Amino acid sequence: MPDATGSAQAVDRLRQSVEMLEHQDRMRAAALEQQRAKLVQDKLRADEARRKTDALAASAAGASAPAATAPVSASVAPAPAPVAVTQVAPPSVDQLCAGSGNFLARDLCRIRECGKPSLASDPVCVRFRQMDEARRQQSN
Repeated sequence: MPDATGSAQAVDRLRQSVEMLEHQDRMRAAALEQQRAKLVQDKLRADEARRKTDALAASAAGASAPAATAPVSASVAPAPAPVAVTQVAPPSVDQLCAGSGNFLARDLCRIRECGKPSLASDPVCVRFRQMDEARRQQSN
């Protein structure tokens, strides 16, 4: 019966191994869920900041509009006050890809993000284009 004992031990080792892998999967899923929740919160904060900025710009534009439409008794109308519009800069490629798992995933994220026209002037994207151009010139 040594075969039965060896088989039972092998089954126990396999069961423990499967349980350990399931536990690791649950931990990774929980970490990913936390990361997703953080990203959603960051996006909500950015949207709220953008709304506040838009509201401030609209109120500044609204405040200057009545002054421009008021009747002027003099022949020279006062120049309307310049409206200061604060734009929130979009996150850089490095900020967008900071949460990527490892350096390969981070570079793949950077390449994907640099394909977007809004990030074409990002320093990382400029460097990638320069490296690509140098590689093409070397191959010719």
